[in-house]
Amino acid sequence: MLLCGIVLGIYLPDLAGEFLNWDDNRFVQENPYVTAVSLSNIKWAFSGFRFESYQPLQVVSYMFDGMLWPGNPWAYKVHNLVLFLIGGILLYGLLRRLAIDSQAAAFGTALFMLMPSKVEAVVWISARKEVLCLVFALLSWHLHVSVIKSSRLISMSLIFEYLFFALALLSKSSALVLPLIQFLLDYLVLKRPIKRTCLHISVPLALSIGIGVLLPWLWQSNAMVKIDTPQGPIMRAGLVFWSIAHYIQTVGWPVALSPVYAAPTETELAYFFVGGCVGSVVVIVGLFFLRRVVFQRPNLLLAAVSMFLGGLIPFINIVPMYFLVADRYLLFPSFAVSLGAAWLWQMFSQKKERVKISAYIVLLVLLCLSSIYTMIYIPAWKTSESLFQTATEHQPKSFWAAMKYGETLRGVGKFAASEESYRNARRIRPLSPSALGGVFWATLEQDRKTMDIDAKQCEKIVAVFMAYASNYEELRILEKKLNFARAFHSAEVVKNRMHELRFGIDESRL
Repeated sequence: MLLCGIVLGIYLPDLAGEFLNWDDNRFVQENPYVTAVSLSNIKWAFSGFRFESYQPLQVVSYMFDGMLWPGNPWAYKVHNLVLFLIGGILLYGLLRRLAIDSQAAAFGTALFMLMPSKVEAVVWISARKEVLCLVFALLSWHLHVSVIKSSRLISMSLIFEYLFFALALLSKSSALVLPLIQFLLDYLVLKRPIKRTCLHISVPLALSIGIGVLLPWLWQSNAMVKIDTPQGPIMRAGLVFWSIAHYIQTVGWPVALSPVYAAPTETELAYFFVGGCVGSVVVIVGLFFLRRVVFQRPNLLLAAVSMFLGGLIPFINIVPMYFLVADRYLLFPSFAVSLGAAWLWQMFSQKKERVKISAYIVLLVLLCLSSIYTMIYIPAWKTSESLFQTATEHQPKSFWAAMKYGETLRGVGKFAASEESYRNARRIRPLSPSALGGVFWATLEQDRKTMDIDAKQCEKIVAVFMAYASNYEELRILEKKLNFARAFHSAEVVKNRMHELRFGIDESRL
C-alpha cells in the first residue's frame, strides 16, 4: 500500500495532461469505434489489423473509457495507472512465490515501478497495450509457478494459465517471450525438471513460435515495415548488437531516455558489429571456463541476465518495424531487473551487519535517484509540445522527432518555430519530400495573413507544391503567383527548391 501510494504521488501531476499528437488522436479521439461497448465495435476490434498491429484488447479497453468518460484524457490516464498498480501488486506476489523474502520482494517491485523507463508505458494513453499485457502475463505467471496437488485443480489452473497468456498476446504480441522466460525461471530458480517444464509450457510455446513466424510475414506482405532497414548481414547484425547495447545502457543510465530515438548510421552499425562479435566471444569463453560456478542451481543472477536478454528478443530488430528502439519495450526485460534487484537485497541481508547496512544504503540511494528522474521525466509527457521538444533535445539527429515537433508547433500556431523544426528534419534527411512539404507549409502559414486565405486554401496550395516539387517549370509558375500574392516567405522556399532541381541539394542552404 505504501509503494502504491508513492507511485500514485509521483504520477499524479500527469493526470492533468492532454491527448498527445502521437497515436492518441487516431486510437481514441478520431476513432468512432471506441465511443461505446457494443458487439459491432468489438467485432471490428477483433476482425483485423488495426493501427498497424493486432492488439484488439487495447482497442476494447478504450471502449469502456469512451462509454464512461468520453473526451476526458485524465480518465484514460487513470485507467493506465490503475492497471500498472495492479501489475506491481502481482509482481510483488510473484517474487514472494519465488521464495524471496518480503523486504527483498518489496525492493525489487519498487525498482520495477519507479524506473524511468516505465513512464512511457504508464502515462501515454496509446501505450495501454503495455500495462494490459503486464497484468495478464503476471496472472498467467502466478498460475505457472503455483504448486497444486489436486489433479482437478491442476487442470483448471492450466486452462486459466493458458487463457491469461492468450489475453496477454491479444494485448501485445511481445508476450510471446513469456514461455521462454518461464522456462529460464523454472530451470535456474525453481529447479524443476526440464521435461516437466517443457510439457507445461508446450501449448504457449507452440503458440509463441507460430506467432513469431507469422507476424513478420504478415508485416512484410502488408507493407507494414516502414523504416529503412540496413542491407547486408553485417549491417543487420550490427543493428541487433546496437539494439542490445541501447537497452543495457537505458537500464544502467536512465537519464538517456527519450520518447523517440535516432536511427544509427552505417558507421555506427559497423562498429557495433565488431564490438558485438568480440563481446559475444568473450562471454562464451567466460561461460565455458566458469560453467561450474555459473550454471549451478538455483542461480538468481544468471536467471536475471538470461531473462533480460530473452525479454529483448522481439525488440532487437531482427525484423525492424516502425521505431528501432523504444523505452516501453523494456517492460518484460524489467522483470529480470526486478528479480536481480530482489536477489541483491536478499543476498546482502545475509552478510555482516556493517556490510548489510552499507549495501542497503547504496541500493536505496539508487532507488531514490531512479524515482527522482522519473518525477523529472513525467512532465515531458504532459503535452504534445513538451513531448516532442524533449525528443528533439535528447535526440537531435532523430528525423521523426523533428518532423513531429514541427507538426505539433504548426498545430498550435507557432509557425516560425515549426519552420525551423522542419528545416532541422531536412538537414537530417535532405531528400525527404515530407520534410520539404513541412517547410513550405510552415512558411505558407506565416504568409496567410498577407494572402488572406483560409486553412483549406492553404492546404490546397501545399498539395500543389508537393505535386510539382520535382517540376521546375511548374514551380516557376507557382513562385510567380506567390510573389504576386505577396507571400514572399513561401515563394523563397519554392525558389530554393528550383535551385535544388537545377544544381542539386546544397546542405548548407537547408
